[in-house]
Amino acid sequence: MRILIRQLGSDGQWKENLLQARRISLGRGTQQTVHLPGLMVALEHAELQPAGEGQFRLVAKALMGVDLEGRAGVREALLRVGDGFQIGGHQLRLEPPQAGIDLVLS
Repeated sequence: MRILIRQLGSDGQWKENLLQARRISLGRGTQQTVHLPGLMVALEHAELQPAGEGQFRLVAKALMGVDLEGRAGVREALLRVGDGFQIGGHQLRLEPPQAGIDLVLS
């Protein structure tokens, strides 16, 4: 799937990265698709993968899980465009896809 990752840089500017991948890995480790700095983030914290019909499966790899809709420690969830979640203070949201792109994550 084609994925557009939008991250807000320390300079306040949005940075975009377009990539082709079967899944998105999120964590503090530098080998992750989305690098999330901070000690409250595990090296390999979570994974996001397509689940069909516009849904994406979020699976926590870290014991502490993710925060979703006010619930802490969520281990797995089905997400749709517009849904958001939090990992170690980082807010992430599935945005509406653009032409030729399957997922926009900001």
